Amino acid sequence: MTINLEDFRGPMLGFPLFNYFDFKKAIELSDRDFAELYLKLMEEYRYKDGWWTESKGIPSCSKCNEKISGPKDLRRYCGRSLHPNCFTEEIKIEMKSMNSIMKKYFNRVLKVDFSLLDN
Repeated sequence: MTINLEDFRGPMLGFPLFNYFDFKKAIELSDRDFAELYLKLMEEYRYKDGWWTESKGIPSCSKCNEKISGPKDLRRYCGRSLHPNCFTEEIKIEMKSMNSIMKKYFNRVLKVDFSLLDN
């Protein structure tokens, strides 16, 4: 399956840059399709913000401040950029206050396996 990010976005919700994202639809994907979706979401930062296109565009992790090597090593939460390990630490704390859909989505992010895309 080829994932189209627009299939997971809804209309603007009154804020200039805030699109609705269909988390429920995302968590229903197969593991491979979820990996493709999440990688495409992280790759958007390459194009939108110019990350990884030149040395000054390499983002740093909001928790450990180390550089994030590429979209496969990027996890996003509440506008912050995190390494997978830093994301794991942060999200385990935050899950206590999440609704069930968000918990399921972020559990999928915790387990995302980009090696499934190599086949």
